[in-house]
Amino acid sequence: MRLVFIGPPGAGKGTQCRLLSDHLVVPHLSSGAMLREHGNSSAAAKEIVSRIDQGNFAPDDYILQMMTERIEQADCENGYIFDGFPRTLAQAERFAEYCNRENELDHVIELDATEDMLIERLLTRSKIEGRADDKLETIPKRLEIFHERTFPVLEFYRQRGLVRRVDASGSIESVFENVCQAVGITTKEV
Repeated sequence: MRLVFIGPPGAGKGTQCRLLSDHLVVPHLSSGAMLREHGNSSAAAKEIVSRIDQGNFAPDDYILQMMTERIEQADCENGYIFDGFPRTLAQAERFAEYCNRENELDHVIELDATEDMLIERLLTRSKIEGRADDKLETIPKRLEIFHERTFPVLEFYRQRGLVRRVDASGSIESVFENVCQAVGITTKEV
């Protein structure tokens, strides 16, 4: 199964992707984690990590190349779960051009939650994980950027009939159950 998770910061994309990745035994490909992991590889990579830590997106060309190279690895042969990609309409359009009928996306999961809940979750995560992009001064900018740049991605996928909206305000377990139901898989083994 080839899935994309889209939702504002704090909606639970990473948590749900990890759970589903374990359940389906396919890689969870987090663009943010991959960018941070490569952050020390060059001056350009350090600059990109600095940009995302301030709440901005990585450049489309850079992220597209990183993600397409990653899904060509053997462990993605049976599928993958994207977390944080594509985030812009340009990324979605170019990724669609890259895909062929054999590796087109199966579903796009839209995780939705109220802004108050998102802010609360991000501030909690900041205390636990110490992420630089989860600070009170960067959260409003991140939410604004999400609304401006990522909503068109959802519309792009809605036109293709791929979007499955899931309320992300419940418990981790109930959201996971709803995600599985949205993509047509059972959670009995979980």
